[in-house]
Amino acid sequence: MSLSDRIKHLRKEHKWNQTELGKLIGVSTQVVSNWERNYTQPDKQDIYKLAQTFQVTTDYLLGLSNKQIVFESKTKQEPIDLDLLTLLRCSENLKVGDYSLTEDDKSLLKELLIPLAKGLKELHLNKNQLPGI
Repeated sequence: MSLSDRIKHLRKEHKWNQTELGKLIGVSTQVVSNWERNYTQPDKQDIYKLAQTFQVTTDYLLGLSNKQIVFESKTKQEPIDLDLLTLLRCSENLKVGDYSLTEDDKSLLKELLIPLAKGLKELHLNKNQLPGI
């Protein structure tokens, strides 16, 4: 599925018309129409806005992944809370740069992240308890 097809599909899935999607991401109805008809392509900033608005990854929008990972937030303007351990557990095609992580890599990362997170939490707790810091 092409970028133009994905934009149109996701817009319809959210039951928005082109005008409503345009207002959400700050472009005109004509721009959305041109994207959906593959006359023009969204720039990097608009791709990011589209991904946030549709709550999908930019990789999914660009056709680099067929896995539509949806990140839910209370409002579109809030930062997304994403648990790294959940991401490691649920993601099939997780990469670091151009290296695809194996299941063994993900298991090792989970083992490393838990004590690291505990240490960071303790560091911040101790930092807040010290006078003058």
